[in-house]
Amino acid sequence: MLAKLYSYGLIGITGCLINVEVDITTGMQRVDTVGLPDNAVKESKERVRSAICNSGYAYPEMRVLVNLAPADIKKEGTVYDLPIALGILAARGIIPLHSADDYIIIGELALDGRVRSVTGVLPMVINAYERGFRNIMLPYENAEEASFFEDMNVFPVNNLNEACGHFRGVTHITPYPQLKWSEHRIAHTHDFSEIKGQQAAKRAAEIAASGSHNLLMIGSPGSGKTMLARSIPSILPELSMDESLEVTRIHSVAGELRGRGGIVTERPFRSPHHSASIPALVGGGSHALPGEISLAHYGVLFMDELPLFPSTVLEALRQPLEDGVVTITRAAAKTTYPADFMLVAAMNPCPCGNYGSKTKECRCSQAQIEKYRSRISSPLLDRLDLHIEMNEIDYNELTSKASGESSETIRERVKKARDIQLKRYSGDGIRYNSQLTAPLMRKYCQMTDEAETLLHTAYDKLKLSARAYTRVIKVARTIADINDEERIQKQRQAQERERASQIDERLREGRTGAYVSPVFSGIPGAAEKPMTASAVAGQIPPKILEMMKLYEYGSSSFENKCRNFYRQGKFMEDYEDDAPWTGEFRRYFTTYHDLNLYQLRGYFAWRTQVRKGKFHRVTTSLAYMYLYELLNGIGVSSPEESLRKMKEFEAGYIDSGVGDPSMREVLRRWRLEYAVVNGAPKEEVLALIDPEDLQQDRYHLVLRYPEKHTDEEIYGALGAL
Repeated sequence: MLAKLYSYGLIGITGCLINVEVDITTGMQRVDTVGLPDNAVKESKERVRSAICNSGYAYPEMRVLVNLAPADIKKEGTVYDLPIALGILAARGIIPLHSADDYIIIGELALDGRVRSVTGVLPMVINAYERGFRNIMLPYENAEEASFFEDMNVFPVNNLNEACGHFRGVTHITPYPQLKWSEHRIAHTHDFSEIKGQQAAKRAAEIAASGSHNLLMIGSPGSGKTMLARSIPSILPELSMDESLEVTRIHSVAGELRGRGGIVTERPFRSPHHSASIPALVGGGSHALPGEISLAHYGVLFMDELPLFPSTVLEALRQPLEDGVVTITRAAAKTTYPADFMLVAAMNPCPCGNYGSKTKECRCSQAQIEKYRSRISSPLLDRLDLHIEMNEIDYNELTSKASGESSETIRERVKKARDIQLKRYSGDGIRYNSQLTAPLMRKYCQMTDEAETLLHTAYDKLKLSARAYTRVIKVARTIADINDEERIQKQRQAQERERASQIDERLREGRTGAYVSPVFSGIPGAAEKPMTASAVAGQIPPKILEMMKLYEYGSSSFENKCRNFYRQGKFMEDYEDDAPWTGEFRRYFTTYHDLNLYQLRGYFAWRTQVRKGKFHRVTTSLAYMYLYELLNGIGVSSPEESLRKMKEFEAGYIDSGVGDPSMREVLRRWRLEYAVVNGAPKEEVLALIDPEDLQQDRYHLVLRYPEKHTDEEIYGALGAL
């Protein structure tokens, strides 16, 4: 006998109607499942057999054929267990054959007949509702998820016997009560009032939330980046019903609702670890499941330690950030997931985290900083609309009893700004300012003449890219909406231009050595306050900045490093710096390019003192750099002067006990080699040779040319060696 029932599968986050056909015929006992089933579906025959037997029914000792149609769609998961079992019982006549004709049936069976929850229920119910089905039987744990639809009868079952009794008319399952949607007030665990200081960062977060702009926070460890990011959902408006259902669809397909029940009512906040792969972040796997960017749909995706993410993962974000969707293609599946999220990223300014700190010294070399920052490409930076620097808060701010503005107060302003945008763009296919296209910008981003002039000037002077230009306008539009202004004012343009230009200058100049930590105790007032790139440039002498521009990138070979060192050294050979020298360095490298700007100024201040005959202890590698200069003829007019200054350095720095005594042997060897290469007089060369070494060489000559020496000289050399 043939029995037919309806069930549901998934294609991405869309439900797909599946016809379950069960045919029982005479023949040798076996069970076949056709219709492109995966392994989980094929294994259902064993679960179904045990569930039927353990529920008190006899399993047919005949041939059972199960067909899942359409046959060209891949059937995955355990959702078909319950309809297959009911189909077998209907084909046996245990339940009326057509009693389930107007039902959708889904559920996994345990071996004892219990019905277990499944994933992806909400998209199945949505599609079934659109197709006109009004009855659905599903696991009790999934009932709440399916109960937000008017006129939809949801029949929750706990076991196979309940389902059989319902269709036989023996028992009646009461439909699950329909749930009414209401905007839920979520009790957030983080609130803006708890964040001490960081007024500029909180303002940037408010602007980002108002226009759904992406935000990048740069600051030293402990400055509050993570706390601010986790507080952003508390200032976002509550989800509407349509938004909530769409978010729930994604989370249901991904299995995020197991054991949770109901629908998602709070804005998602996802924080993947920096070791996440592309499939984990963007989506994929063998079944093309949604990734973190889709799970953050209508919410916040927080990426802490942004430069530590693999570059391939970061670059994979570029397309979803632009389009708001991501298409996953695999051999067995292809689907498109929504990915309309707000990206909030955080990073340290350098590997040690103290670059720009008011209280701690940066231990990183310029090369390390460049390598760290270069992990974030310019195209990705261009997609981060707002960049904000965060510095350590002082003790008074940290212990202040005054509470800041609450998240509820800020949320009202954000909601007001978003409502303005939703009304403005109601017929344009977008929702927020961050999604503005070029034609829409011309239509809605009208500026005053003063604002237009300011933007033109900034574009020329700051050399903004086209994407940076549009970014400034979009954020300025959001600031105007927050202030309920129809046209973009000069002040709004200036605020965003200043914020964008400062951070862009920092990131750009961080790669060329023009922005460094303001901590150098040898420069008066250097550590009094956090400094922008232009302020740092004011502290560092222009000649050092010019020297750093002479570095030619390319090969990392020893020859290229030598050429760069010589080029930069000759440029600085006559430079003197009278800044007070304290010697407070913790780490040094042996080329200019490996020092940050404050360390460079410190080195030149120390070198100025050495040239005046005043020797102060310094890290050995820095002292070697001074010797490298002498060996390359930097700061001297002749080889003789180089040899003289090396001798003075040995006496004043090493012999006096100021420097490392182990340098003496290296210095003397260098002096000897330099004297020989540059043709110094024989007497001067001999004076540089250790008498014991000279005698050893004489013995070796005797043994090398024994025919020229007497037996007594030969025996003497053998005995000495």
